Amino acid sequence: MKHRLFFHLVAVITACLSAFSVHAQQAIPYLPALQSFGGTSITELNTFLPSADDYTLEVDGTEATEIKIGNGLLTYTPEATGTVRFAQKNGKVYVYEGNVYKTTLTPDLTLITFPDIFAETNDASEQTGIYNLLNLLQNPGFETFPNNIWKCYDNVAGNIDITAVGSSGTSIRDAANSKIEGTYALLFHKPAQYLTQMLPMGAIKPNSYYKLAFKYRTNSAGASQEGAVIRADLGTTERATDIASTLTRTTQNNTDVYDFIETFSVGSNVSEEEPVWFLVERTSGANASQQKLEWYDNFTLVEGTKPVGIAGVTSVTYLNGTAYAPEIALASGDYFDCTEFITNPAFDNNTKTGWTDPNSAAVNYHEIEFYQKAFDFYQALSGLSSGKYTLKAQGFERPKGSDGGAAYGEGTEVISTNLYATSSVAEYTVPFNSIYSETYSGDGNIDGYVGNMAGAEIVMNEGKYEITLPNIIVSDNGNLTIGAKLAASQTGTWVLFDNFRLYYYGVDLTALTEAVNEKLAIAKADKAAEDHPGYINETELTTAIGQAEAAVAVPSEVALNSAYSALNQAITNYDAIIAAYIPLKAAIVAAKVFPTNGTGYAAFEPAIAAAEAVYDNTEDQTANIADAIAALRTALKTYVLTQITMPADITPVIENPDFEEAYTEFAKPSGDRAIYQPNGWTAAYSDGDTNDMTYNAEVMNQDGIPWNGYSGQSYFTRQRWSTSSVIGLSQELTLPKGEYELKFYALAFGTTSDATGIAKGYVTIDETTTYTPVTVETTDPAAWAEYTVSFTVPEAGTVTIGVSSTRITSNNNHFKSGYDHFTLTRTSTNQTEITPVTENDPIVAVYYYNLQGVKIAQPVADGLYLVKKVYASNKTSTEKFIYTK
Repeated sequence: MKHRLFFHLVAVITACLSAFSVHAQQAIPYLPALQSFGGTSITELNTFLPSADDYTLEVDGTEATEIKIGNGLLTYTPEATGTVRFAQKNGKVYVYEGNVYKTTLTPDLTLITFPDIFAETNDASEQTGIYNLLNLLQNPGFETFPNNIWKCYDNVAGNIDITAVGSSGTSIRDAANSKIEGTYALLFHKPAQYLTQMLPMGAIKPNSYYKLAFKYRTNSAGASQEGAVIRADLGTTERATDIASTLTRTTQNNTDVYDFIETFSVGSNVSEEEPVWFLVERTSGANASQQKLEWYDNFTLVEGTKPVGIAGVTSVTYLNGTAYAPEIALASGDYFDCTEFITNPAFDNNTKTGWTDPNSAAVNYHEIEFYQKAFDFYQALSGLSSGKYTLKAQGFERPKGSDGGAAYGEGTEVISTNLYATSSVAEYTVPFNSIYSETYSGDGNIDGYVGNMAGAEIVMNEGKYEITLPNIIVSDNGNLTIGAKLAASQTGTWVLFDNFRLYYYGVDLTALTEAVNEKLAIAKADKAAEDHPGYINETELTTAIGQAEAAVAVPSEVALNSAYSALNQAITNYDAIIAAYIPLKAAIVAAKVFPTNGTGYAAFEPAIAAAEAVYDNTEDQTANIADAIAALRTALKTYVLTQITMPADITPVIENPDFEEAYTEFAKPSGDRAIYQPNGWTAAYSDGDTNDMTYNAEVMNQDGIPWNGYSGQSYFTRQRWSTSSVIGLSQELTLPKGEYELKFYALAFGTTSDATGIAKGYVTIDETTTYTPVTVETTDPAAWAEYTVSFTVPEAGTVTIGVSSTRITSNNNHFKSGYDHFTLTRTSTNQTEITPVTENDPIVAVYYYNLQGVKIAQPVADGLYLVKKVYASNKTSTEKFIYTK
């Protein structure tokens, strides 16, 4: 088992004191509880020293008698005679008397003795100072050529040659410029991230102590070369950090020479038969937009001598490799600190390790930042105990560009970013702080508030912008997802956060009972629902309901957790069945909208009955749902096209008219750009860069502007990169002759010029196309509007309907359009014979069309036109006539 140990050993004692309570609340470090942890009895007390790995050590202590471990490396004086347990986890030693947590200890590393070579003069010939043979690092001052010891890597792990003295880039250079000492030093240049050296086998020993020292400085003050964040590591492979990692240092904006000095221990995951790699790593600053340059020199790494022995005890039991707490019963208000379940909770090394980040956050100054983008930044935790938790973090949102706090002061500011936690019980959320809730006058402030990440780090370190999300209930599956998210951003939105913490308050039977009751109500409603498929999990729901009612009547942690899990599974299975059958139900409902007295209904009715038979079947019909829907749609198309009474809604002949169905990628040039093709439609682009893209989503959130479609999903285009691209959708229909109206909703936006006609809907018949233009508003946001294309099909055949958008402006601007909710109405059968008109059926309306089927107010030029007459009986007649002025 590998254990990562930290060079720094920091005492953590957190106490929350309440002036209104006799009991002082305290945070108890979380360790798995095991009263009888096993282990072995230690008899040689004078030579005993626990491992540097995790361990559990239990002794018999005496009141007021000091216990000394490692000759004082750890010391503790019991308050009472009895069992004292020391549990070391990740370098922290937690102390318990009986079943009560007492304190956290920090080993006194001043008791480790090291060879006194640091005060020696650096003399290679005399082998003193950094050249002392006790130094485990070779070529410590970069004085030896060719250099075959040190290796340097850039941020993509490509080797950077440092085998000779250089004058550019990362290279060994004249030490006079470094202001350190010796003939040569190493200048770490902008792209460099790793400086490594392989140590000889056996140089690093398990469960041993070491001291590291080297010198560093920023290359030039006032030239934006400072600010690199560095640390040192030991690893079992090159550029690995699995043996040890230091605290970070940040290079300063001056030319002073700084000493990097650490004392540390390594655990048992070191083999003396395998090499170990030493590593200096830039955790921030490699390949940064501003050049980060620093000098390194005089590396020294030596082994120390461990003090041993344990005194002040009468018996010792020891388990190496695992840290266990005794079985603690929490006092009122006490809580376990479960932050260790979170990987990388404070971004100490300026990485996002452990977190899922689909929206590419910036990480620097040990913080996460999102600017002008929506996001969901999260981490899934597992193995938690069931019960009640509180999640904490620090963070703020500036909803837009700085307004100096005006909206915040007026109480009109809207904060949209949330800290959240999602368990199987519920999702819990709380808004972030406003950036204007704390003032800041330091460097980089804007209007007296934080204006950059450097300033944010200062105020975060002062404990400001605290966010608390209490009363999170975790069920017995032990899973919890934590994170921060923003659904929609706008121009200037700035979100920054840091320092996640998780606290456990034990089992809360009241809260757990409430959670079971909430699920119980859902399960009962599901069981009682009348309109559900015949194939439903009614037996499973009945069993889970009975179990839950019994658990609520006599509540216990085990019974309530078991009941909750049973309810949750039954509800999940119910929802899955409903979701699978929803498309079939929707198709049946849509089919029943059409009149039952129309021509051809007798032939159509059996198709509805067949679909209903699949829906009502008590056996699983999931595999047959798609075929049932297809058969019903085919029959519906046939039926609506047989109608004689006009106008007739024949929208069913259009596949996926609302874009509610699935879609596929038609072209995908990169991870965040694609041309999407909705089911039933053909997507196309021409003469353009595939970096132009489309969206098929419920909410399109591009460039921080959300647009809600007419229905659940809408189809959007975004054209930016190519000046000649055309993106469109089309679909072929087979229609009888007649007159038609195609309607759809559309919007266009993203340009300040009038782009009328650039986004359009169209119908093509015999290669003759008619267009309805969409007018682009001169300012965003644009609004959805309905557009109509009227057309005539002279003879039964294939008709193409579609929409298209053309890129019109320069590369720096976006042109965007959206489409949704297509409907098709057959307004006339377009019979050439004229229906006799009687005095009892007068004409109530007259419409004129050109030969392309476009409706016009009235003829204006000589030529052949169509005239449509509508009578009081709703009959219509259409005839051609020649118009002359």
